[in-house]
Amino acid sequence: MSFNALLPSAKIAVFTQDNQTKDVMASLDGDWRFARVEFDIQIGDVETATTHYESERSPDLLIIQTKDIGEGFLAQLEKLAERCQQGTDCVVIGPVNDVPLYRQLTQMGISDYMVAPIEHDDILSTIASALLVKHGQQDSQLITVLGTKGGVGATSIAQLTAEGLSQRAGQKTLLLDAAGAWSTLPVWMGYEPRVSLKELAMAAQKKDEDTLERIIVTVKDHLSVASTGAQKLMDSELTTEEFEAILNYVMPRFPYVVVDVSSASADIRKLAIQRAEKTLIVTEPNIGGLR
Repeated sequence: MSFNALLPSAKIAVFTQDNQTKDVMASLDGDWRFARVEFDIQIGDVETATTHYESERSPDLLIIQTKDIGEGFLAQLEKLAERCQQGTDCVVIGPVNDVPLYRQLTQMGISDYMVAPIEHDDILSTIASALLVKHGQQDSQLITVLGTKGGVGATSIAQLTAEGLSQRAGQKTLLLDAAGAWSTLPVWMGYEPRVSLKELAMAAQKKDEDTLERIIVTVKDHLSVASTGAQKLMDSELTTEEFEAILNYVMPRFPYVVVDVSSASADIRKLAIQRAEKTLIVTEPNIGGLR
């Protein structure tokens, strides 16, 4: 899986005494994919981290660099684990390639072991993988469909894409229209809108499984739709936080999520495209459509 998409919000702490590692981590801080990731780079090692988290809350991901990979280091890692909140993941950067050590670390629950000096692309891939696994999104793909204007067939393309993925790939696929009450999807897919997008977002934020099972309906083998569109035309628009709550709920549950964002707000279109693995742009075959 590629990592050419906006990563989930997260806090990452790095403890290292190596200048090259600090420079590489600082370069990630300026990468657009890490726009919502907060880095805390500190000079230190596993003992420094252990002392630090006696009084501080541990982050989503902890990166520890060490020059010592002996039994003392492993014992200190165990002590550090006792100081961290449940759910904190850890990546270790060590001095040598040691397969038995790697196996031992993974058995302890360490997400990955890397060998110094680290490269930008390698640590990017490791961090992205850890965050996506943490959010259950490592095996899912978000595909957005955007029309350059109304009437170019973006909704039809979204529908055909979702149907094609569900049938040809044989994978569970969800089709969602971010247009809210302006959506024509219920007509084409033959379902009755049950709730508004805001109600779907509220259920996703609360993890209300009963309501969500009622909203997300199966229309064909492997193909489901979010039966939204019941809100009034003049109701307030969905916020980006609400839209992201929907994505965070559905992506761990569906290998493919296809979203038509043509009639969504500019902020939601931007967020969806940033998070998407692929974006399909639908236009007309003329000069005006290519501008």
